[in-house]
Amino acid sequence: MGLTDTLQAVNKKTDDLYAVVLSDDVEIIFRLPPFKKAQQYSQLLSICGNDGDTNIVFEHIFRECVEDSWVETAEDIPAGIVPTVSKLILFFSSFNDSPVEYTQGLLDTYRAQIGETSSFLKRMICSAFGGYTFEALEELNFHKLVYLYVQAEQILLERGIIQGEYNFTNPEDQNKKAVNDIHSQIRKDQLAYEAFNNPQADLQRKQMTEKLREEAIEKAKEEERQFRNSLKGG
Repeated sequence: MGLTDTLQAVNKKTDDLYAVVLSDDVEIIFRLPPFKKAQQYSQLLSICGNDGDTNIVFEHIFRECVEDSWVETAEDIPAGIVPTVSKLILFFSSFNDSPVEYTQGLLDTYRAQIGETSSFLKRMICSAFGGYTFEALEELNFHKLVYLYVQAEQILLERGIIQGEYNFTNPEDQNKKAVNDIHSQIRKDQLAYEAFNNPQADLQRKQMTEKLREEAIEKAKEEERQFRNSLKGG
C-alpha cells in the first residue's frame, strides 16, 4: 500500500488503522468492523458447510475492512491473503480461541494509557457535558479540545465537584517534587528529634509558649476594659 493510499485512509474515517505485513512487498491496511458486525461474521463462518461458503464470507470481510484502493477493483488477489487478513480482523475483534485472555490484554493496554493528556481532557469534558462522546471529541482539533476542557473545568469547579484547576506537570517534575517532599519531611523529623533530646531547646520553647499565652491574656483583658468603658460612656 502506498503512502497516498494510507493518507486517504486516514482522511476517510477516524477509526484506528491496523497494518499487517505479509511479505516484503505486501502490506495490508485495514480497520475493524463494528463489534456487532464482527459477531455476525463469526456466526456465519461457524455455520458455513463448505470451503466455498467460507471463502465468500472471508472475501466480504476483506473487501469491507481493507483500506487499500486496489482492493475495490482487484479480481485476482494473491492466494492466502484474503483468509489470513480476514481471520486477523476477527481475531482483533475478540473472535478467537482465547477471547478472555485477549480482552484482559486489551484492558491492561488501555489502562496503561489512562494518564495520557488527551484522555484526561476528554474524560473531564464528558463529565461536564453529557452531550459529548469520546468519538465526537476526537473529531475536534487539539485547541478546540483544550477550550472545551476549560469550560468543563469551570462548570465542575462551580458545582464543587473538583476543588481547583488542574495543572499538568511533567512526570520528571513530579518525581523531583516527591523527592523534595521526602527530604523536607526528613529534615522536619530530624529537627523534632533534636528538640526532643535537647532540654535547653525544650525549655526555650516552653518559655516562648508561656510568653505568648500571657500576651494573649493581657490583650483579652485590655479589650474587655475598653468595651466596659465604652458602655459607661454611652
